[in-house]
Amino acid sequence: MMKRVRLMGVCAWMIIQCAHAQHLNVKSSDFLDAIPPVQRIPGLEAPVSTTPVSDDLLKMLNLESDVCLEVSELSFANTDSKGTIIDDFGSKLYSGDLKFVKPQIRYAGLGSEKKDVLFRIRVLSPEGNLLVGQHSTEGFTYETVGTVMPGKDNVLSLSGWGHNKEMPYSPGRYQYEVWQGNSRLFAKSFTVYPGKHPLESSKKVKIQGVEFFGKDGDGQIVRGEARRLPARRMYFLYGDLSFEGMVSQDVQMNIRIFDPKGYLCQIEEASTGFTSDDMTIPVRKGTNQFLLTGIGRAKKAYEAGTYIYEIWSEGKKIYETTLEME
Repeated sequence: MMKRVRLMGVCAWMIIQCAHAQHLNVKSSDFLDAIPPVQRIPGLEAPVSTTPVSDDLLKMLNLESDVCLEVSELSFANTDSKGTIIDDFGSKLYSGDLKFVKPQIRYAGLGSEKKDVLFRIRVLSPEGNLLVGQHSTEGFTYETVGTVMPGKDNVLSLSGWGHNKEMPYSPGRYQYEVWQGNSRLFAKSFTVYPGKHPLESSKKVKIQGVEFFGKDGDGQIVRGEARRLPARRMYFLYGDLSFEGMVSQDVQMNIRIFDPKGYLCQIEEASTGFTSDDMTIPVRKGTNQFLLTGIGRAKKAYEAGTYIYEIWSEGKKIYETTLEME
């Protein structure tokens, strides 16, 4: 008996940890229908692996079993396995960039008090197969907990599902379903486009290149050769930007850096989906140079490996390159 109680306690901790909740939404419910054909993809999971949940555990966690929300909308973002948003809710999703599909629900809470709810998620492939991983429960892709608030026009972000390094979502149209118990709350499709987010030209600037250098923990300049920098001495990464200006005005730019493990690097004040905050770049017609903000941490050097470095402006990716930390 003692062993069973301890195991249930572990399950409870895992379920609570996998919730990324703020608020929620509901619509007409359907009874649980036949389980679709299964497409098992090894290694694909929610950011924190979920565990099948028993009725006893639901009671122990005081999770609401009756439908207590009405969902009116569902949108999707692309995140890494830490939950960091790469492409914000409503953005186009590309198979070459997509890691975890994270849902956001808009809903009305039907009760007068907030309630913790176990949501069961189905993701169906373009062929109609149910996507599952190592910890999927029978008939569903994954489960996650969210807190439903009373009142109208609430929003709840739930845990996503995917993989940080592989390409879990091939191009095509997917069906995403949100369930509570045996009732389907809402279903919506989303499209995954082929390839990576395309490079687009800007009518204001044309980037000719970026020369990288760094600073160590003592603030000393660190340089390398041919986009190769010494990782153990690199605490802050700088970019000397060369570009041609087609206008004479300030232009907003953002930097996006992915580390060798596929995580989006972010400083504390970073804009959603980017490594840096918005940068205002003074542009003049003709040849320009600008020193981009140093990005890093004072007490942690960069890890060795290949980094992806992108520059965005006005919602467009206008430059992409890689650099090596050795």
